[in-house]
Amino acid sequence: MYLDPNTGNWWLKVGPKYEVVVGYWPKELFGYLSHSATMVEWGGEVYSTNVKKGPPHTKTQMGSGSIAQTLEGSAASIVHVRIIDYSLQVKYPEWVGTGSDEQYCYSALNYVPGYMVEPVFYFGGPGQGPQCN
Repeated sequence: MYLDPNTGNWWLKVGPKYEVVVGYWPKELFGYLSHSATMVEWGGEVYSTNVKKGPPHTKTQMGSGSIAQTLEGSAASIVHVRIIDYSLQVKYPEWVGTGSDEQYCYSALNYVPGYMVEPVFYFGGPGQGPQCN
């Protein structure tokens, strides 16, 4: 994700050389983001009119329906997460946290498989089930 310094528009690009545009936000949408951002979010979203209001929650699964902790091959994932920082350098974000609005229905995990290994962001969940009413 980056802010184009020439136009003031925000872009999300993917691919080995960040050549595929998958997201675009014109500067007119975010007046308070005209120079930089202090937070960027990645993940998934499902909709239910009952979110945070009470049961029953939606039966809609996120990703494959597997929770983040099932890792590679099951949960939805995002690899090679990068931002373009204030010095226009492409880099992994300095601080990364995870969260879920419905923790018994969906989960997120920034998994670091070992020392000097690229983290992978996993997320997903089944929606309504035994622990998610």
